[in-house]
Amino acid sequence: MLKEIGYKVWQLKTEFIYRLALKRYAKSLPALSLADRQIVDRLQQEGVYVTSLEKLGFASTPQMVDACSEVLSCTEPERDRSAAKSPLQIYTLSELTDFSLWGNERRLLDIVQNYIGLPIKFQGIQLRREFSHPQQFGAMLWHKDGDDRRSIKVIIYLSDVDREHGPFEYIPKSVTAAAWLRFRIDYQIFRTGFSGLKNEKMEQFVPRSAWKSCVGAAGTVILVDTHSVFHHGSLRTAERSALFFVYTARNPKRPDLCRRYSHHSHPRLNLSRNSQNLKQQ
Repeated sequence: MLKEIGYKVWQLKTEFIYRLALKRYAKSLPALSLADRQIVDRLQQEGVYVTSLEKLGFASTPQMVDACSEVLSCTEPERDRSAAKSPLQIYTLSELTDFSLWGNERRLLDIVQNYIGLPIKFQGIQLRREFSHPQQFGAMLWHKDGDDRRSIKVIIYLSDVDREHGPFEYIPKSVTAAAWLRFRIDYQIFRTGFSGLKNEKMEQFVPRSAWKSCVGAAGTVILVDTHSVFHHGSLRTAERSALFFVYTARNPKRPDLCRRYSHHSHPRLNLSRNSQNLKQQ
């Protein structure tokens, strides 16, 4: 009993410190253009903003696009060996300059920082190759991420994504604005051991008509607060490849969970500039 009370007091204290930090840092947030302010506003309202590499127009985009072709080519042999055994391949790209330059674009960092409201940390980059699978599991279950109180993932489709490719799907924040509804869904996810809910279960709380599916061409960019919106990768009958850039506050709520984005538990890809070949480490 005393332990539970102590934990609750600790939670209230850390939440107060967090709210105070947001208020104090608000004056130090970088200025944004009107267009970028609209991105932040949309994230605050719905939790997701969909755009494209072309519309963002970052200087480092052509360099990153070229590197994407090399990376996909490098992972193709492993893809052929693994597709039958595992429906998912994850590679860490955080050490590849062509990708880290894009993830550190000043405009992007300013947008993320204005949304998170505190000094931020770029946690890492992953390439995810996801293959056909008939059942929901892992990130295909409805869930929310627990890395931080506000956590931005920037997802870039590397090929055209239609319904059969399992597009990113989410429920807008406005749909689950009622505290009682969020609590009921959160409680059901808790009962699964935080693994997530299948479509049939989520449909008991939110009708499918309210789910938003992000189909799009190669180069589609999705900014999403994965802590505030219920989301998943939908069922697929065809392969989907995408990049994931991950940002949290500099001192995230769960630093242990953030390590997965740069951790050596996933293969790292290293570009050898001398040979122009990608080497898997």
